[in-house]
Amino acid sequence: MWRIIGVIGCLMSIGGGLPLAAQHLTGVWKGTLWQHEGTDTFAYELTLQQDGPAVSGEAVSTAADGVSQARFLLSGKWDGSLLVLQEVEQLSPNTPSWCLKYLTLQLQSTSLIGNWTAKGCRPGAVALYKEGSPLPFSYAGRWTGHLSQSDRDYGFYYEWILAADGTGTSRIVSEEAGGEATHDLLWQPTEHGIRFEETGVRQKSVAQWKWCIKSGELALATSPVDHAISGNWGGFLEHKTRANGACAPGKVQLFRPIPHYTTPNTVNALPPTQQPYIAETGRSVKIDRVLQVKSNRIRIRVWDNGVVDGDVLTLF
Repeated sequence: MWRIIGVIGCLMSIGGGLPLAAQHLTGVWKGTLWQHEGTDTFAYELTLQQDGPAVSGEAVSTAADGVSQARFLLSGKWDGSLLVLQEVEQLSPNTPSWCLKYLTLQLQSTSLIGNWTAKGCRPGAVALYKEGSPLPFSYAGRWTGHLSQSDRDYGFYYEWILAADGTGTSRIVSEEAGGEATHDLLWQPTEHGIRFEETGVRQKSVAQWKWCIKSGELALATSPVDHAISGNWGGFLEHKTRANGACAPGKVQLFRPIPHYTTPNTVNALPPTQQPYIAETGRSVKIDRVLQVKSNRIRIRVWDNGVVDGDVLTLF
């Protein structure tokens, strides 16, 4: 019904108020934004006002630490099915400069889903939900986490980008040899989670390296802060079959933040234990995830993606 009204350009009103499309777009939209082939997920919030096809407002982007934040002036256009927005000016902070994004969003019931680009920045995607509307769950979107393999003492960074039509891609980064690779995959929901199957390697950084083509059935769990999917995977080497090229199996765990939790209004301040370090060094602290352990003896393994870019690690 909504799309039919948009296509024929009908200015139907409800109770003599604003046109239906205007009522649907005007308001606050909250969710997440990320860069393709990046590891960071940002809370993103739009406050929109619509006047016919013209759309204006402000955007707020907040990093995972809950502290780094930028506010932008927005201008855009609605054509009945597609919303195009441009961040035309960074209102705050004065420095540093953030990416000024150009967003192309599809309206899907109470959600805005689409992609963004910016000059000098790696492009990405965004998923937003209208404030006050029921928050529908969908596996579509970005999931990040890690993957292990039973014959190795190191792990892998692992990421999914899932499309609503049951297709998607996975990205894997090795702590040791192999570099990184992107796979195509298929997925479908199950009674308790999700079933996935990688169908082939799309691209890889080390041509001679043979990657596992993975599949498995993972269980879904939800906490107040995020959704998590985890379970076992099995597979076989690319250009082989399960019969003649089986891989050692492993485990996978992926997370996706719940949008309404990660928005600027609800992000918790840094724990007090970080404040003395910040005051003494003048350095910022970014908390990506907090892990609770049951033992006072833990093993920490740190890895980098192999690019010589001046990163320095200090461990206390």
